[in-house]
Amino acid sequence: MQYPTYWRMAFFLAFFFHLTAWLLGSLILPHLQAKTVAAPDSVQAIEWENVDTEEKVEPPVATPLPPPEPKEEKPPEPAKPEQPPAEQEETAPILAEQDEPVIAKLQELAEEPEKLDKVVIVKEPADSVPVQMGQPPKLITDYYPPSANVKFRGRVSVFATIGKDGKIIKTKIAVTSGKPEVDQLAMDAARRWTFKAALDQQGRPMECTKIISIPFNVPKKK
Repeated sequence: MQYPTYWRMAFFLAFFFHLTAWLLGSLILPHLQAKTVAAPDSVQAIEWENVDTEEKVEPPVATPLPPPEPKEEKPPEPAKPEQPPAEQEETAPILAEQDEPVIAKLQELAEEPEKLDKVVIVKEPADSVPVQMGQPPKLITDYYPPSANVKFRGRVSVFATIGKDGKIIKTKIAVTSGKPEVDQLAMDAARRWTFKAALDQQGRPMECTKIISIPFNVPKKK
């Protein structure tokens, strides 16, 4: 079979082209492979290390506190002995033959009613022999009248003469209420009081007069 002339020319050109490509490939390809294999010798391997960007902060080490110093235990202070309550100061007896000096003394004590009940009056004898009281009278029993129906508020002071047997033998109003019926109630109540009689310097019972305060619709004096 005969081909046209241009086909033959195309066949030879194609054959020549493939032959040239094969020759070039067989010559150049080994050189390229050699370069590719030798390339790792010139490359330095880089090792990657994980580095924390934040610095690790170590927690502070707690410094141990020194042990507390032992407290010195002070021995308990001895209890102070209780002092006995001071005895109430007794008012000195008033020596008087008449009532006027006594009334004057009561006026001086008007602003101190707590002392008024302590007033003790001793009748001065006619021979003017000094009378000295060794021990004042001591209250045994008292009595206060009911005052719910009494239309008076205050205290009535009564002169109460204490006999040698400790009983009231005479009464007289020292500070009045202004109402005779109230004054009489006060004197009746004072007569029901009893005492241990006062004693003189020789220890013998003696008469004396004491002020007794009778309250009406007010607290009693302690």
